[in-house]
Formats: sequence, structure tokens, C-alpha cells
Amino acid sequence: MIVDSPSNHYWVHIVPSKERPLKLSEEEYLEHYGKWLIFGPKEYVENLAIQIDPLVEGGEIDHAKYCKSEPGFDPFPKRKGYVLCVYCDDGEKDRVRKLLEKLGVKDMEWKYDRQTIEDWQPGGKLFEESEKQSGQ
Repeated sequence: MIVDSPSNHYWVHIVPSKERPLKLSEEEYLEHYGKWLIFGPKEYVENLAIQIDPLVEGGEIDHAKYCKSEPGFDPFPKRKGYVLCVYCDDGEKDRVRKLLEKLGVKDMEWKYDRQTIEDWQPGGKLFEESEKQSGQ
């Protein structure tokens, strides 16, 4: 189910319509959970999200999200464009990568959620870049 909430100005979420039980404890999540990052033009990201939706609904992919507007701060200045995040644990990342490749995705990169959390803490690279760009 694609959820474009008016209160969320940046992300559109792709989630299952029925809640699933959590697979990982909080400690396991921080150790093993992450996402495939896929960058591209808005139309490419939106079309890919539509193709991923049934995979989320069918349980083949945990969930995903994509940005729906240009950010005030670009956390990915070298990549330009929109980002789609496809979530799974590292034990499933190869299987999920193959699913994405079947959808035609050629370029993607893996990032652990723990790294994203660290990057947004004071002193982290995304936090510092955000501060620098907002001060311009």
C-alpha cells in the first residue's frame, strides 16, 4: 500500500496493508537492518515504487519509501535526483537486490540504518552537511 500522507512533506511510504510481526529485536535491528538506496529522476523513482508495492504487499520486501519533493537540504549532493529506500535485513539483502534487478535496477547501494542514525547525529556527516547548507 502506497501511503502519501499530507502531513509528511518529504516521504511517501510503501507498507503492507496488514501489520506484520517484528522479525528482529532492537539490538538485532541496529546490527542487521538497512536499505538499498536507488537514485534517479522523479518519474523513475515513482514508477519503481509502483512496481515494488505488490512485492511489499506479498511479503517479499519489508517496506520502502521514496522522497516526493526536492529537499531543502540535499543529503546526496553527488547523486542528484530522488531517492528510493528499500528496507530489509542483511540476511535478505542479496535476495532483495535480485528482486530489484529483475525490475531493471542497475545501480544501487547498501547502507545500514545504524550508519544513517550515526550520520544524522551531531558530528555526523549528514548532520554537518545539513548545517553547512542551511548556513549558506
